[in-house]
Amino acid sequence: MARNPNENIEIKILPVKESYGLDADQIISIVRKDVLPKTHESYSNAKVRLVHKKEAAPDYFIVTLFHQNTYAADVVRVNLVREYGVDNVIFNYIETEDDYEDLEDEKVHAKYAESGVEMVFATSCDHISSAVDGVNKAYDYARNAGYNAIKLIGAEASVAAYRYWLKQNLRAFGNIGHGLADKTRPYCSGLALYDGNLMYTWFDSLPKGTYDKTVIYFNSCKAFQPDLGTSIIHAKPRTYISGIVNLLIGPSEDCFKCFWNKVLSKDSAYQMKPTLSNCDAQFIPGDMDIWGDEGKFYTGW
Repeated sequence: MARNPNENIEIKILPVKESYGLDADQIISIVRKDVLPKTHESYSNAKVRLVHKKEAAPDYFIVTLFHQNTYAADVVRVNLVREYGVDNVIFNYIETEDDYEDLEDEKVHAKYAESGVEMVFATSCDHISSAVDGVNKAYDYARNAGYNAIKLIGAEASVAAYRYWLKQNLRAFGNIGHGLADKTRPYCSGLALYDGNLMYTWFDSLPKGTYDKTVIYFNSCKAFQPDLGTSIIHAKPRTYISGIVNLLIGPSEDCFKCFWNKVLSKDSAYQMKPTLSNCDAQFIPGDMDIWGDEGKFYTGW
């Protein structure tokens, strides 16, 4: 019998507010025995987020599985019964707001509100050197062009942080990370972040104009597609850029860096759509798309 390529991947259990006598070994054992053998992709790592509806062992947990070579991720829900027994396993699970009742309050990030931040570049993938380099380079380009930019790397790239900053109507928000992409069709339900997933339903809740000044660039698999792409566009960003297919780790970050390097300078003559097309053609031909304002990034403001 062929070995499962994922049998030895790292499995990380995300911290919870109350452990209620958590048995981490049991959780990891369930993932290795009931989840990984039934998958058909090669993964680099997995994150487990426990969901408690009462003060006891978790009612269920969410497993996010990160693809080895692309910025795609799969989501699995494991429902539990007493003493960590497995009730059932739901593959290709699409999360809802009910799965995030214990989310950190996004207002904790309001301490930055007075600092005049104009741009955020972020990645939760601190284990991927090219992702970190892409964020660092975009941040440097922005700072060198005179913008007040910050970067969020690893644990800083949390669901609450993204929810806070995406509602601040920044000039730019750039993300490098995994999209919750369906492998069989052009579909993406959300973004995989450090401590959970940011789902399309949250974007659906935003009123039009929430980020009408913002150029949003998500370097994530199929994140231009429904439901995530259509939900982001529903709130009318200035510009939205993302992947229409699965994006390779490595070349896609080169496209990300190429784009920001050319458009951010306040005296740049580059327009966003042809710049994206040229960078896309150079590194990941035909993988990206753009919606909204396609002209120069800096327009005098």
